[in-house]
This record gives sequence, structure tokens and C-alpha cells, in this order.
Amino acid sequence: MTECVACHECANSEAQHDSVNGAHSSFGRCGELVQGEGGGPNCADVIDEFVAERNASANIINGTHYCRGHCGPIVTPGCTTFFWGKASNSNSYTLNWGNCNVDTCNAYCSNPTAEACFTVPSSPSVGYPYPSYTTTASGPGNASTGSGSHSGELSKGAIAGIVIGTVLGLLCCLLIVAGFIYWRRKKNDDK
Repeated sequence: MTECVACHECANSEAQHDSVNGAHSSFGRCGELVQGEGGGPNCADVIDEFVAERNASANIINGTHYCRGHCGPIVTPGCTTFFWGKASNSNSYTLNWGNCNVDTCNAYCSNPTAEACFTVPSSPSVGYPYPSYTTTASGPGNASTGSGSHSGELSKGAIAGIVIGTVLGLLCCLLIVAGFIYWRRKKNDDK
């Protein structure tokens, strides 16, 4: 999963707003698709609490633990991006998933309509205006500097996966066509 550090200060403004006005009251301010609200000493602990929700009895059906509510977006296949914010006056956190809309974050932070964007001591270091850089999380709360690729570019692994998938798809199509031709010839020879 990739942390969108470029939207961190915008998410801090959401966490500040929500700590006073109620959970999710700032939803959409930074262009997020999914939002979770929680409290704890740090972002990693909030994520751990979200994932632990799958152990609640309502989320266990026939012995299978299901992620509903807060833990769903974290473990859902295809969820590859998140960013988080912390209120300045409490341990309230806002976690956003699904995209890294740097333009929306920049627009809000340039002209805030409510709480201004800010950093907290645990904020990742990125200067404003935000570039489209990301960091790759090596574990909850342990972000390490990534390649610095722009958010709109595909990674080398993604490109390799696309190429390999395309080649395998073409080979499958060729095998199907060859099988059909063989079957037709065999059918004509039997007549």
C-alpha cells in the first residue's frame, strides 16, 4: 500500500474538523473515496484497531472473520493508496483510502474554507505546494522513502505484470484458434 504524503496536511485539517464537529463531517474535503475515523497514540495503532474489528462477534460467521466497517478498505483487494491526518488538539485520526488527489488537496490547502492545513510532529516531511511524490509503507506507521515516481505513473512491476498478462492472453487465444483449426480438420478428415 502506498502512502500519499502529499495530502497529509489536508487530512490533518479533516481530523481537526472532525474532532470538533463529529466523525466524517469533513468527508470529501481532500478528494478521498473512503474515510475512517479513530483515536489512539499514533496512526499505526488506529489502523491496528480497525483491522481488529474483524474479531468482533458480529463479523464472525460460521468461523470466518469478515472485515466490515473500518477494516474493509484496508484489506480490500485493489485498495492501494491511503493518507492520514491527526488533529492538533487530540489523538483523533482521519484515515482516507482509495486515491491520492493531490490537486484537490493543494486546492483546499491554498484556499481553506474551514480549518487550515497544518503539520503535526509525526507528519511526513513534504513541503508545500505538494509534489505528487509518495512513500511506500514498509509496515503500519513505518513509511520509507519511495522511488519518487509521480502518482500517475505505473511502477516497473505493474508494467511487467501488464506485459506478461498480455503475452499470456495472446498465447491462450492462439491455442484456442489452433485447437479450433485442428478440430475442424479432424472433423473434415473423418467425413
